[in-house]
Amino acid sequence: MADIYCLSDLEESSNTERTLRLIELNDSETIDVSKFEELENIEIIQNYSLKKITGLNKQIKKIYYPKHEDDALYSELLKNILYQVDLPSLLAKKDLQILLSVLAIPILKEKYPDFFDRFQSYSSKIKFIDITKTFLREDTISACTFNEAKKAEAYIDDWIKKNILPTMNSIEKFAKIYEFVIGLDYDNDSEKDRGDACSAFKMVLRKKGICVGYSQLLKYMCLKCRLQCEYVQACGRKNNYVFNEEGDNLSLCALDTTIPNLDNFIISNHAIVRFSPDGINWLFSDPTNDSLFVRTARKQNKKIRGWYLFCLPYDKMINFNVPHMYDPNGNEIIVSSELTKEISEQLGCVQKNMFDSNSQCKA
Repeated sequence: MADIYCLSDLEESSNTERTLRLIELNDSETIDVSKFEELENIEIIQNYSLKKITGLNKQIKKIYYPKHEDDALYSELLKNILYQVDLPSLLAKKDLQILLSVLAIPILKEKYPDFFDRFQSYSSKIKFIDITKTFLREDTISACTFNEAKKAEAYIDDWIKKNILPTMNSIEKFAKIYEFVIGLDYDNDSEKDRGDACSAFKMVLRKKGICVGYSQLLKYMCLKCRLQCEYVQACGRKNNYVFNEEGDNLSLCALDTTIPNLDNFIISNHAIVRFSPDGINWLFSDPTNDSLFVRTARKQNKKIRGWYLFCLPYDKMINFNVPHMYDPNGNEIIVSSELTKEISEQLGCVQKNMFDSNSQCKA
């Protein structure tokens, strides 16, 4: 059986025959593999600058490549590979199974506008997989069938069509998606179906998941709306907030803002996102805990004035979670995280409009 893998963070193949390993390559952005006539496998290892592979007009069995910290680079390489793959010819082969990254779906729909209908007859041969890195556990592999992906994608497309307007700015679009995602439930039984709880598409189908699922779904929906949003591993601070009751209102505040002895009260293995409203600055959001906050307010019949873990600059987010951002060499990634005047004004408008008397956000 021949498989083609378009996945992130997949383990290297144990088969060394007819395998080309592309390791670091002096920051090369393009590599031509046409001269390797008997090539069957390509393994891209720690080459985070690679954007393009040429000469893939042959039947490569397996392609392994790493996920970039910058999702834009990852998508560029993925698109380059998928546009060279002759999917109809591959699927016509007997006994062939194809595993594809969930992030390949928008690209496949661009290449084949009627993708899900066109390849419905091959649905048993296609599976979509997403691999998520976590701190304390092995990488979590979330898989869904062709028909599950088709159903979830149709739901997401319909929701975006109804709720995301061309006149919205990037923060308004992000806030609308955020509102939808945090409306899903937390899966308290996630240990039974951990893969499902971490899957963006299973979050849509099951209406529940855990922090990885919240963050992956938020990121995926933003990707479809051409917003800059990336999944971030984080350390959640133990007992990092308290609920304050003020009459009919419920608010949230951090327990500690001085961050002394940080290592003493950090819990690893959390997932959040970072979002760039202007292509320069990155703001951090924790959809999982904001979902908990909204649900808590509703149960107590309280009103809320806003989401408290929404679009925070780095220095505010670390009172709740510490984003874990490192490059392949272990160097910390420092991002610009400033609430400029324009961003602050847009956030103020979003909070005002999202939490008026007619908003679903109102607890």
